Amino acid sequence: MSRKTATRPRAARPIFSAYEVGRTTASVEENPDRMRVIDEHARVQLVYRLYLDHDHLDFLPVAGADGKIHGYLQRQMFLAMLSRSKYSSELLLRPEVSVSTIMDPRVVLLEGTTPLAEAAEILMRRDDDIRFDPFVVTVDGEVYGVSSVRRVLDGLNQYLQADLNACLAAQRRLMQYDGFPESEAGSDQMFATFLAPLSGPGGDFVRVLRHGNDLTTALLFDVCGKGLKAATMVSVMGALFARYAEDVAEMDRQTHRERFPDLLRQMNSLTYELTPEEMYATGVALLIDRRRRIMLAFDYGHGFLWLRRDNRVFRLSPRSMDEHQVPFFGINPELTMEPRAYRLHPGDLLFCCSDGVVEARNQDKEEFGAARIAPALRSGASPDEVLAILRAAHANFRGNARLTDDRSMLCIAIE
Repeated sequence: MSRKTATRPRAARPIFSAYEVGRTTASVEENPDRMRVIDEHARVQLVYRLYLDHDHLDFLPVAGADGKIHGYLQRQMFLAMLSRSKYSSELLLRPEVSVSTIMDPRVVLLEGTTPLAEAAEILMRRDDDIRFDPFVVTVDGEVYGVSSVRRVLDGLNQYLQADLNACLAAQRRLMQYDGFPESEAGSDQMFATFLAPLSGPGGDFVRVLRHGNDLTTALLFDVCGKGLKAATMVSVMGALFARYAEDVAEMDRQTHRERFPDLLRQMNSLTYELTPEEMYATGVALLIDRRRRIMLAFDYGHGFLWLRRDNRVFRLSPRSMDEHQVPFFGINPELTMEPRAYRLHPGDLLFCCSDGVVEARNQDKEEFGAARIAPALRSGASPDEVLAILRAAHANFRGNARLTDDRSMLCIAIE
């Protein structure tokens, strides 16, 4: 090591954020047996002794007289040079041979505050033979330590998981669910809901709200796509629904038929403004007047809605709209959806689900299908029981087949 490098005082241990490469670094100071900086004018014999004496030592950054890193050595690289021929070790270990003659000058130096995503991009641009070699991390121009592609990728995954967890927590609060990935929450004798994101935060949204003694609103939506983009749209829709639920609670029975469609139009318009242009959702929105037993159903290109009455199951098709309109929620700010009205009877049971339930496949690539919904609806005495029967039937049908989509269900009983 050069005198200049050896005498330079070390800075206090820096603090890095979760998305900076410094967080992934093993510092020279804390790992003296695994890494150290060596002078480019040092003899190769010194490197040989270092590797013999320190079994865990691998990566050796090589510094010049100016204290800057000019290259690096690795244990396997060095041993390969020694074993290249029967004369290699004799030639390399001569007293006059310096480290500068055998080091690889293609060293990568990154400041500790470099974002992980930028670091990954830089590292992946290296030549194929060194793409996964370690690299040097600096702080204020001084060598701080060594990191690797594996450490960077692990850091990216941890940072992404932190984002996913934050998004998942927001979804829990919006939908008032205490336990993911699978939970029934907010259920009473009159309704039950189920939501199972495929992985982390999902793209399905389901919520049932009772407004006083007269009105119930229910939404089940399936956002296109997966991951954070879909989850963000779910969060937007959930926040809007929570906001407009206050207006629904103030409706009286004489005005809700006119006001609820207007609230949905406002939700759709704001969803369009607040989410990416290519994002949309299919779904069903229900407004139930429990006293008069009338339901207004809005079908946003979804269609998975059933009614059980007197042990008979009917597939409902509530879509009513201009045939030239695309019915999806959040894709057309001017979308106008006219509801279809249904007269309900005491003892009726309503069921809705996302396509992740209906389109799930077993190991023979067979779909669960809509036909398997009716038997479960006939068998269950209550919303909770219906969902339990359907979940069991769904699991038995799939066997060990992998799920490929979020799943959501809601079931409402009419007093």
